[in-house]
Amino acid sequence: MAQQDKVKELKAIRMRLAGLALGLIICALIVAWIRDPDAFAIFTGDLQVNTTPSGAEIYLDGELRGESPLLISGLSEGRKVVRISHRFHEPLVTDVDIKRNQRHELNEVLPAAFGSIRIVSNPTNSSIELNGERLEETTPFTLSQLEAGVHTLTVSSPDHRPDTRSIDVLPGDNGDLLLDLAMVPWGTLTVRTYPADARITLPDLEGRYTPGMKLERGEYLLEVSKTGFPTVTERIYVSTGENVHKVTLKRRQLPLTVSVTPPDADIKVEYQRDGEFRIRTYYAGMKLPEGDITVMARAPGYRTLRRKVRLVNDTNSIAMALKKFNVEVGSTFRDALASGGQGPLLTVVPSGSYMMGSATDLSAADEQPVHEVVITQPFAVGVYEVSVAEFSRFRPDWQQDADLPAPVDHPATSLTVDDANAYLDWLSRETGYHYRLPSESEWEYFARAGSRDDYYHGMDLAALCDFANIADQSTKKRYAQWQVADCTDGFAKLAPVGSLKPNAFGLYDISGNVSEWVADCWTRNYEGAPADESPVAGEKSCHRVFRGGSWDSQTETVRVAYRQSSDRANDDRGFRVVREL
Repeated sequence: MAQQDKVKELKAIRMRLAGLALGLIICALIVAWIRDPDAFAIFTGDLQVNTTPSGAEIYLDGELRGESPLLISGLSEGRKVVRISHRFHEPLVTDVDIKRNQRHELNEVLPAAFGSIRIVSNPTNSSIELNGERLEETTPFTLSQLEAGVHTLTVSSPDHRPDTRSIDVLPGDNGDLLLDLAMVPWGTLTVRTYPADARITLPDLEGRYTPGMKLERGEYLLEVSKTGFPTVTERIYVSTGENVHKVTLKRRQLPLTVSVTPPDADIKVEYQRDGEFRIRTYYAGMKLPEGDITVMARAPGYRTLRRKVRLVNDTNSIAMALKKFNVEVGSTFRDALASGGQGPLLTVVPSGSYMMGSATDLSAADEQPVHEVVITQPFAVGVYEVSVAEFSRFRPDWQQDADLPAPVDHPATSLTVDDANAYLDWLSRETGYHYRLPSESEWEYFARAGSRDDYYHGMDLAALCDFANIADQSTKKRYAQWQVADCTDGFAKLAPVGSLKPNAFGLYDISGNVSEWVADCWTRNYEGAPADESPVAGEKSCHRVFRGGSWDSQTETVRVAYRQSSDRANDDRGFRVVREL
């Protein structure tokens, strides 16, 4: 009996819960109907709203439905309130009567609206152009009864840059537009050409080019031409002020045939082009600029041979026979000077290969990537840096310090690369052998002398002052504020050449005393660097590399791989000679 009562009680609970759920559903439907009766309409109609212009917002009974043209479907029967709103027109409100199973189409042309805007500019009396039409009035001026919408306005004045912009005029607008016209930046242009009688044109401009002509700052197309030369066409930039642009027309290219014994010799040609010194590897059928060039041939075991040739026609040829080396590596000698006396002391360094650059903790990005360099043949290098006495043989009236003559056994300083090359040319004429600056790869090769450490003597910094005259404890006695090495070389500034220990090739002052010019133009790293002893060529006025550190250098800057560059002389900078064998 108790069991039956429980069953009845459970049935009653289920009935009450079902009734409650049904009630909740009915309430939800009533709320939804109140909110949107159209959703429950069995018979509905549609409303199509079109406006001129389109893009107006359409509100139906206060609810935004979209932008015109707009189709609203499934509307319940009855009268609806439609509100049409557009930012450039006065709003429009109308009633529509929706009928079942019918489409009501509402087409409205929105009434025009107007506003005004006052144009004020600096400078005043600027011209006004509205929607492409030039007005008679100038600034300041009020554009009255301007139809609401987007308009294009340009304000311009002589010697100023026109200001063009799109403006939005809203119904009933009474705004101000303030424009500050920028002054046009003018510059003058003078084009200097080689040859001087070349024809100059600026195709972007009307009229002829005249030297010093006035142009607005900006980019222009320039053409320079002359019979017998290829035309140069380039874009140039004219800045504010005076602009002088130089153009050199390239001479015609002529063929050169070179034959060398042994036939596998490496052949390079050297020449000037457009103010740059260039070195290129020779190949059959090669064409070069008309004029003087130098052909250099070298092969392992043979002496390098240089010959000058002038290209004047289409049948230029040269034959060269290399002679084998007969030198003793490590031997020292001096060449006799035609004017009397002897040249710098030289030592012969061997051919070989090494890894150029550094990737240690002390390294800089310009010392990388580390790469293999092959020195293809032996050469002679100065045992010492060029001294005051040696340079004075070439230029007797030279004095590196105007107030105090330098000791003759000190390295010659305050010399540019041009000064060094002038001495080397003189030395070549005096001896009959080819003297030059070392390439950067040659310098690091003979500086390392087989070492792969940061310093050619090893990594013992306490021993650095035995080999290098640098900023040390002796220097600190004169320059107390300097950061210096914790060792003593005995010299506060410059030392006589050869005062300290040499490296493994018998070369003195490789690190310290004076930094040494090399033949290369500066590059920011070794990407694409030559894999042999060739220098990196460039413009004559390029920043030149110097190596080795000097008497005022700290320890990290006298590392063998450390590089610097400059385009001027200094009292801590000199050079060392290389002589080809």
